[in-house]
Amino acid sequence: MRSRRRAGGGPVALDYLSKRLKKLAEAAGVRKTVTAYSLRHSYGTQMTAAGVPLFRTPTPTVPFVSTLRDVLEDQFAEQLTLHASLVDVYGVGLLLTGESGIGKSEIALDLV
Repeated sequence: MRSRRRAGGGPVALDYLSKRLKKLAEAAGVRKTVTAYSLRHSYGTQMTAAGVPLFRTPTPTVPFVSTLRDVLEDQFAEQLTLHASLVDVYGVGLLLTGESGIGKSEIALDLV
């Protein structure tokens, strides 16, 4: 018998999942046969019809989503370019900011 893993880490048997889906479908008044495959297929079909791009990868879901999250955070994170020099003067940190080429580094070296 095939089994699936749930968030808590324990296996969920396919027959248990099928019975649970059947009960949920009955409670919702759905008269058609509902399976995990039909739900996944219907969802994908509806998303495609709505113009939502679907992607396919041979990578397992968890590593793929983790990598995708990192890439998207990097690409869409707010970015700021700041010209600065940071120095420690007697245990106090000083951040000297200003336009490029105005002598921040020279002043920082004079303070040390």
